[in-house]
Amino acid sequence: MNRTVAIIFVLALLAGRAVALDVTWVGESPENKRHIERLARQPISDSTLVDSVKTLLTGEGYFDALVHAADGQLVVRSGSRYRIETLQFSGDTSFTVKAGEVFDRRSFQATVEGVLDRLSEDGYIFSAVRVQAFHTDGDQVRAELQLSKGPLVVLGETIYAGLTRTEPAVVGRYVPLQSGQPLTTRNLRKIESMYR
Repeated sequence: MNRTVAIIFVLALLAGRAVALDVTWVGESPENKRHIERLARQPISDSTLVDSVKTLLTGEGYFDALVHAADGQLVVRSGSRYRIETLQFSGDTSFTVKAGEVFDRRSFQATVEGVLDRLSEDGYIFSAVRVQAFHTDGDQVRAELQLSKGPLVVLGETIYAGLTRTEPAVVGRYVPLQSGQPLTTRNLRKIESMYR
């Protein structure tokens, strides 16, 4: 046996296992089935594999997934896929977003980022959201999120430096913002576009 192959084989054994596990699906197969099957072929420990598969399934809305590895098999029961009932925001501003779509990490993050973008458009560019709790009822998920708008950011005094031939008032006529206006992402884009 080639020495390099022997070293790789020993490293794979030290990592937990040297052969791929066969995946057995109990009930409905999840959408990320192929990804899980590829993961089961990797030379990682069984406990790491089980934890990774549970994390993948939870991220796709399968909160009741059961996963275990034994006797060369990875047994996966994904269970029901949950749907978002509501996202309840509380804190500086309270409101509810009704979702109704299948829960997955990407769409959840996109919804939260959409809320943050709207606040940023109003001048709250330091706003933040923290997940407080997830509650399940049947196949529905209700998420409670803590919203912190942060301070309203406004444009202060504009200082023009380095002007030798032009008066600051002349340059100021071309600046789309005035002191006291909220510093929104839209306003920042206006300023950036002037200097491209």
